[in-house]
Amino acid sequence: MLRRAGLSLRHFLLERKGSAGYSSCSREAKMSRLVQARRLEGIDKNIWVEFVKLAATYSKVNLGQGFPDFPAPDFLQEALRRALGENHMLHQYTRGFGHPPLVKVLAQFFEKLLGRELDPMTNVMVTVGAYQALFCCFQAFVDEGDEVIVIEPFFDCYEPMVKMAGGTPVFVPLRPKAPKDGKLMSSADWQLDPAELASKFSAKTKAIVLNSPNNPLGKVFSRGELELIAELCVKHDILCISDEVYEWLVYDGRQHIRIASLPGMWDRTVIIGSAGKTFSATGWKVGWTVGPDRLLQHLRTVHQNSVYHCATVAQEAVAQSFQRELRLYGKPDSYFVQLPRELQRKRDLLVQSLVAVGMKPIVPEGTYFLVADISEFKSDVPDVPSSDEPYDYRFAKWMIKNKGLAAIPLSAFYSEGHKNSHSNFIRFCFAKTLIPSYFCAFNHIFCQTNGSVEGDFEGIGRKGKACVQLARILQYLECPQYLRKSFFPKHKDLQYAGLLNPLDSPHHMRVDEASEYREGVVLNRPTKPGRGSFVNCGMRKEVQIDRQLTPGLRVTVRLEEPQNPEAKVQKGTVVSSQHPRTASGLYWGYSVRLASCLSAVFSECPFKEGYDLSIGTSERGSSVDQVTLPSFRHALVVFGGLEGLEAGVDADPNLEITNPSALFDFYLNTCPGQGSRTIRTEEALLISLSALRPHIHKAVKAPVTAEGRETTDLGSS
Repeated sequence: MLRRAGLSLRHFLLERKGSAGYSSCSREAKMSRLVQARRLEGIDKNIWVEFVKLAATYSKVNLGQGFPDFPAPDFLQEALRRALGENHMLHQYTRGFGHPPLVKVLAQFFEKLLGRELDPMTNVMVTVGAYQALFCCFQAFVDEGDEVIVIEPFFDCYEPMVKMAGGTPVFVPLRPKAPKDGKLMSSADWQLDPAELASKFSAKTKAIVLNSPNNPLGKVFSRGELELIAELCVKHDILCISDEVYEWLVYDGRQHIRIASLPGMWDRTVIIGSAGKTFSATGWKVGWTVGPDRLLQHLRTVHQNSVYHCATVAQEAVAQSFQRELRLYGKPDSYFVQLPRELQRKRDLLVQSLVAVGMKPIVPEGTYFLVADISEFKSDVPDVPSSDEPYDYRFAKWMIKNKGLAAIPLSAFYSEGHKNSHSNFIRFCFAKTLIPSYFCAFNHIFCQTNGSVEGDFEGIGRKGKACVQLARILQYLECPQYLRKSFFPKHKDLQYAGLLNPLDSPHHMRVDEASEYREGVVLNRPTKPGRGSFVNCGMRKEVQIDRQLTPGLRVTVRLEEPQNPEAKVQKGTVVSSQHPRTASGLYWGYSVRLASCLSAVFSECPFKEGYDLSIGTSERGSSVDQVTLPSFRHALVVFGGLEGLEAGVDADPNLEITNPSALFDFYLNTCPGQGSRTIRTEEALLISLSALRPHIHKAVKAPVTAEGRETTDLGSS
């Protein structure tokens, strides 16, 4: 009855519309008047929309977005499970300005940090992440015509949020100063010019936005810099919006100083924090503001008329986690002590990896971001002077599409007028696992963590099936035999690879061979949260590692000592693929890159100082038995293949010579009577290296060190 009645009423109403004569017209008429509000003009484009889509489409590794790829701490997850199960009222609304247990513990925590008594109900407000806290500040304080000072580089939402409130952002840059003695630049080397900063303050200035530690640079403002800002705020009677979401992520023994603790600043400062950054749970979107009631009362007005309320269970879990940290404050078991220690290690690994591929990292003092100079790569990815797009945008897009590695251009963190002045940098997030291994994929190298070499070596942009086939075979030979089935699917280029004699390299361990390090593959075997992953390292027992990683990933594992012989599994930790070489001086495999022509083998050298020893191989060369090689740091050995190096010289438009021997320090016959007419080229490589080995050992007189180890590159034409 009810359903029929409902249908009849619907039909009746439709008939009434039709009889009124406007039903068909309303479906066709379109609005011609301007729909969007004027405050949205010029701020509709957002870098995160564009680059998140690119990363999802092309990248295998996302070091662009600022979120950890490791789990939130166990105690936070357990607190959420308790909140979901213990009290059914936690599924309902709580206090709109903040769940009482959370604002209470935040007040207790900040009383300790600021050295003043706080009222949890008036001095703390919970928001939907720090993002909404920022929005509330700009909407509550900024009027039409007000100016807001923003320090560049800045988190990109500051500018559009100021404009949406009707204000005008006024930008003042951090200016880099080159370090002395050839050291890497630090984020501390980017400083404010006191006179320039003071010149930005005027009668129209309403507020300054301070972000320390700073995203994207990782700068932690010193006490002297904060006192300069505080003095100007007091002098001109302006507000300070202090974005301190990375307050616990500070490295190298530095101290995060809260500007609200300085004389005259509490009454004019709003502090913004984030549980997402504090507890590595960015998807929870729990943030807060701390400040005097006279300021927060206006934020509460914006909050109650926009989102009004934040998720109750998430607030409860964060409250319980802060209660834990309050008990452990300053102790070794505190997450606020452990997390920066682990992230500093990741930072240092990323710095090493970036240096190894030719970038110039700016070592951050805080956050989990690192900015790197990409100027050295303009020969690989040339600039387009006529383009309106900054160079770092084009480079980051090229890297995502061709290398599968996502990063964010630094110019995105600058105002429109200043973008092109800072377009030689990109930003990486190092709150990720296996940082060094990711960069094997960058420097024309095909990484141990790629999983498979199926395909056409995308991103190289080179043609020549023979070279690609040889590259695959060399990768296949480098891989320990017990891992090949995991990383090399059936492929026509590898159909005869099994006929080759296997390499007996130091990293090709036998099943019962004792070794501190082993290569392995992460297994698709479920584990409990926080219990790491299982790895097949080619031994009789699987290895349980300290991190939860994606199944199918190739990793280097350091086995713990001593092991329990009665245990069902061995224990180990994941280290970078470079670690056995740099820490223990071990040979640990090689990587493969392709060059478009013979001259590119030299011009694309991955070492800044180039090769100091070059050897060409040919049946026309001198006997290898008679050669005495000089000492060297980086050596290049080039093989000619079936047609010899002469064919490579003839095909290279960049070379005007006819005799390839002119390119090399030594031109040697390394396989007398065993040239490419009788053996395959990949076999000739191994035989030649065996023949060169005693001469190379004799030439290498200095001990191998992490700073100055000798390296041999192979080239094939």
